Amino acid sequence: MSENLLTDLLKYYLDVNLNMSINLPLGKWNIYGNEEQGTLEIKTVDATGNLTGTAFGDNITGVYNASAGVIHFSRKMNTSALDYQVYNGNISVVATNVDAPEFLLAGSYHGFPFQLWPWYGWYATIKKVIP
Repeated sequence: MSENLLTDLLKYYLDVNLNMSINLPLGKWNIYGNEEQGTLEIKTVDATGNLTGTAFGDNITGVYNASAGVIHFSRKMNTSALDYQVYNGNISVVATNVDAPEFLLAGSYHGFPFQLWPWYGWYATIKKVIP
């Protein structure tokens, strides 16, 4: 194998794997976390990654980094002025080469100001038709 071929393959690999970004699909996701099941609705994501929506019927605000595939958002729970849950996660494309790939968000969250257990797992899925 020539050195140029190896260099070209390495450049291709880095371009595909480091410069790939996944846009966060808008819409209603199925979300599951700590024995709770409901809807995560991503309503808006602006050009800088700021997002708004709802989770389990409560308002959320956060950020999404498309090039890293990382999401962070907080859920303002309606139980009191101080109750928040902070979610962190990553996005994956579960099914590729199909007309409607399934996207997966998964990570962990914790509650503020105090919860008995510090971290809980969560995940959300959505299928989106490719236009």
